[in-house]
Amino acid sequence: MPRPKAYFYFYSPLRTVFSSPTVSDTTAVSTTSTARTTAKTYTLNIPSGANTIRVIVHGKSGSGYTITVILNIDGVDVASATIDTGGATVVVLDYVGSISPGSHTIRIDYYSSAADVVSISAVYIATGIGLTSTTPTTIRSFTVTYQLLRSGDIRYSPGIRVFVWGNRKTTASLTLIIPEATGIIVGRNNLGAGNDNDKAETILAILTGSITLQEGGEFTVSATLRGNVGASGDVVIITRVLARAQLRSEIQYMGEIRVHERGVLEYLGRAILVSVPGGSTDTHHIVVIRDMFGNRLALVDISASGGDVILVNWKTVVVTPIHLFAAYGEDMWGEAFIQLVQVVVWG
Repeated sequence: MPRPKAYFYFYSPLRTVFSSPTVSDTTAVSTTSTARTTAKTYTLNIPSGANTIRVIVHGKSGSGYTITVILNIDGVDVASATIDTGGATVVVLDYVGSISPGSHTIRIDYYSSAADVVSISAVYIATGIGLTSTTPTTIRSFTVTYQLLRSGDIRYSPGIRVFVWGNRKTTASLTLIIPEATGIIVGRNNLGAGNDNDKAETILAILTGSITLQEGGEFTVSATLRGNVGASGDVVIITRVLARAQLRSEIQYMGEIRVHERGVLEYLGRAILVSVPGGSTDTHHIVVIRDMFGNRLALVDISASGGDVILVNWKTVVVTPIHLFAAYGEDMWGEAFIQLVQVVVWG
């Protein structure tokens, strides 16, 4: 039976490091009542580590009269606002406060000042880890698992990738770092000053950096996400954190897997896209053919496109080096990655 000249195998699942509930409710309600009336009720299960909540209510009243909105958490009124919006839809209430892990009931009540129509058009709620320190502080420590086997001249760049979502109420840029990783490149991000009062969460950053991976079996690697806001009084609520060990595609057209063995190559891979605001809508498998000096000769799509694309038993002859990677997997973007890959080169 023929024996492989070289092989490469890598698998690393995307791990949910932290996830706290959010609400994006754009179903409008209205009332003419001058008595306090319940507009919205939500039950949220807050996870361990979460400590902050932000509730944003958009609404309107007609010119010359007011809408009153009251925020009630677990039977206690914690905030209220009364405003004449002049017929325009505006942010009526914006509350940031503390919350503890466990189940909580969030209720939003409202009423009109003059039996005229008032409405609530949207409610956004962000819960999670509050970041208010202007010096770096630990957001979350975590471990990720991976499997890595390699034989022959098949090259790669090891790393770790962390996806961070959150809600900003900031006047200056925030900073996110992974101390254990070097050469970090920030992909799709919203690290600048911003007020996310028209959404529950946005992508804060996709961080990719170099980190040592072991070969020859199944391993774990540990890392820490740290960060700080840029100005006193700023607040960012970290709503979600995903992470994985990574085969890095450091710059465009430099693939996650770089094959320098001559022979017949057989490739199996699974490319996955993490959809983020402002990012791409799909990914696909790509092969780049290079000459002996590393110059790019051809770039070819070798699979269909989608959010989760599996390519099985794709074969080619390797005469000069070839690179295999997922579209939009470059560190400068970071949304896509090869979760699973198996490469065999037959001599």
